[in-house]
Amino acid sequence: MNILLVDDDQSILKTLNNKIEQHGFQCTSYNNATDALKFFKENNIDIVITDIKMPDMNGVEFISKLYNYNHKIKIIIITGLIDFELIGDYIKQNIIASFEKPFRSSNLIQKIKNETHNI
Repeated sequence: MNILLVDDDQSILKTLNNKIEQHGFQCTSYNNATDALKFFKENNIDIVITDIKMPDMNGVEFISKLYNYNHKIKIIIITGLIDFELIGDYIKQNIIASFEKPFRSSNLIQKIKNETHNI
């Protein structure tokens, strides 16, 4: 399973990337959505884990652009503030989970493991 992780916080990226890879998943991390989107376009990704509040392109814009390339991509949101009114109905369709920071990485890993059966 190929996972794309996007968050502007370097410490979160490093920690989560290591945890995800320790459980046998391939994980590529970016600290900005612009570079992550370029990678997504060129690679086969199963799950995208993204923050919502990022400086270059927010997570809602990022998810919308992901849908232009794969409208069935599975999304996990990790954010300090979950405001589903901000996200909108179109974006919600492929969100398989959301975690409010701080969260237990074990819960995220379990969700990823559960999704391996659905891919």
